[in-house]
Amino acid sequence: MTAELWSILGTISQIAASFVTVAGILFIARQVSDTRRFTKSQLLDDLEKESKEYRNVYMLITGSWRLAPVVSPQEEQLHDIFDCLGFFERIKILLDNQVIDWPTVDRLFAYRFFLLVNDPNIQKFVLYLDRHDFTTVFALHKQWKES
Repeated sequence: MTAELWSILGTISQIAASFVTVAGILFIARQVSDTRRFTKSQLLDDLEKESKEYRNVYMLITGSWRLAPVVSPQEEQLHDIFDCLGFFERIKILLDNQVIDWPTVDRLFAYRFFLLVNDPNIQKFVLYLDRHDFTTVFALHKQWKES
């Protein structure tokens, strides 16, 4: 074989290697994107499941408290309310760190959030007792109102 043929074969192999490299990079980028979407959907599914654990809080707000507007929560109910507020604090942190996006949070959790924080009993006996305990919840409320 001549030097010219070897040169042509070398060039062809370099071009082929470049195509394989580009294809590999595109494949990896797609895998990372797919993994990110899957992880996000898994996180949202987990958050939705967790939010359903607070069903008794929402039932309390929409049920017996509607009939008697000023009711001091019992200790067990307070624990559930604190846990539910803590859930929304985590939502705010996930939003701030851009782990989840605002439109998704708005569609999934707005109703429950406002049901919780606008309830007069929760405001009187939990939220307004010490506003410093719930700065994240108040910040989320402000962000939601301004959006």
